[in-house]
Amino acid sequence: MTSLQKKVTKGQGLLETILVLPVALAFIVLLFYTSYRAMIYFYADHVLHEAMICTDADSLSSCEIEFQNQIRPLMLRNEQVQIQLSKSGFLKTARVNGEIQIKSNVQNFGFSFLRILNAGIHIKKQMSFPLKGFR
Repeated sequence: MTSLQKKVTKGQGLLETILVLPVALAFIVLLFYTSYRAMIYFYADHVLHEAMICTDADSLSSCEIEFQNQIRPLMLRNEQVQIQLSKSGFLKTARVNGEIQIKSNVQNFGFSFLRILNAGIHIKKQMSFPLKGFR
């Protein structure tokens, strides 16, 4: 009787591993992707802020190019970044608006729930000059 019970449970660990491993791997990949997207969001927000400060001394186009140069090394190959800076007013009453959109083209392989991976990042900021403490 005991030898029969041993034969029945043989291979149970392998079967459980085969069933659980894909779910665990999917969870780990999703965790890394979510962490990556959070890092991109906060870094893009910081670099946009720096680009908006840059407009006080340089042209809008050179600040946009500097933004692209700083953000591009962190982006995946299939991600597209668009920045739009605009400035209104002059000297002490200047106001800068900045907007960035980051679009991702992750393939969903026919699974509709994977569309959430293509959700873009959209950040919009406004800054007034002179900055506090720089008068």
